[in-house]
Amino acid sequence: MNNITAIVVTYNEEKNIKECLGGLKFADEIIVVDSHSEDRTRQIATAAGAKVIKSNVNYPEYNKNIGIDKAENKWVFIIDADERVSPPLASEIKEKVKSDKYAGYRLYRKNFFLSKEIKHCGWEKDSVVRLFKKEKGRYPDKRVHGVLVLEGREGRLKEKLGHYSYRNVSDYFEKVNRYTLWNARDSKGKKVTGGKLFFNPLFRFIKMYFLRLGFLDGIHGFVLSVTASFSVFIKYLRIYLDE
Repeated sequence: MNNITAIVVTYNEEKNIKECLGGLKFADEIIVVDSHSEDRTRQIATAAGAKVIKSNVNYPEYNKNIGIDKAENKWVFIIDADERVSPPLASEIKEKVKSDKYAGYRLYRKNFFLSKEIKHCGWEKDSVVRLFKKEKGRYPDKRVHGVLVLEGREGRLKEKLGHYSYRNVSDYFEKVNRYTLWNARDSKGKKVTGGKLFFNPLFRFIKMYFLRLGFLDGIHGFVLSVTASFSVFIKYLRIYLDE
């Protein structure tokens, strides 16, 4: 049997979780690993038929590994609450798991920023490994943005995963606060100079807006490049202050 377990890691995702789970009907098991959400995330997930596991740790990569350990099927599909699986992608996933040719599959994401699809800034090349055999994939010991370690050959999916990050300004700043703090803690012990505080954020803006043609995305490309630069600054500031 080539059954699939879909895993969603959540924290206060009541605005996203129902729509996310709605696209996972192809999965034979759905696990939601929740970090003690203070909203209705767990209730909505339970009502949708998902198995909800409470985690005392609010670190995405750690909780993804919890989900992998609890999965009862051969194949695992990892998805964030702000991501969406289209019917064509669901069909492709079901078809791919019939074969043992690959240990896992990489797929591209169609990224949206403040409700607009971003086709430049480097986001058009965004790809992740999300579908893999349970025993072949594991996340590293990082708090956030850890890349799955896959043991074996990697295939590719044609259909894209929808990613609706930062639906509004409040959502952006809330996530930046969390992610930069986690990144700083993962980087504890590294040295940050005043030069890095200034030049790294500046280079991030130049790279995204000019070198990656972010200006072709209009005002959204400009705002995204500025906010990405700000996020880099906050991350290095937190490392510099040893926060």
